[in-house]
Amino acid sequence: MSPSVETPRLNSIFIKIAAALVLSVGIVIGTLSVLNWFTLMGLVDTQIRNQAQSNTAALARQVSGAIRFARIDAIDEQLAAQMADAEGAVRTVIAVSADGATVASVADGTSTQSELQALAQRAIASGGQVTSEDGFSIAVPTFFGED
Repeated sequence: MSPSVETPRLNSIFIKIAAALVLSVGIVIGTLSVLNWFTLMGLVDTQIRNQAQSNTAALARQVSGAIRFARIDAIDEQLAAQMADAEGAVRTVIAVSADGATVASVADGTSTQSELQALAQRAIASGGQVTSEDGFSIAVPTFFGED
């Protein structure tokens, strides 16, 4: 007699446990991957918003004197430098006078200036930093001198 090799039956308990284990591991790995993705995207969004707030405040301090004395060429130069340094992270920068008129703007064409203008008006009225609902557009009033 030749030794016979038994093939495992598909309804054996071993096969059922192995399949349940593989399925459980797959579900856990999938769930952790999805949670990791959402956490990472939340961290990236938060980092972008924080950097936008600090860069906007710094730029506002830099151009405050030029806005006060209506030095449009200096404002344009600094706004263009901000756009160049941002390497695509900044899409539109506008400077607005105290009466709400746009003094200078630099844009790549993807953002509407009317939304930024309205945000700037709110910042002028409140006297403090104003952020859009999504947190990616920020307006900061500038102050120069005693007034």
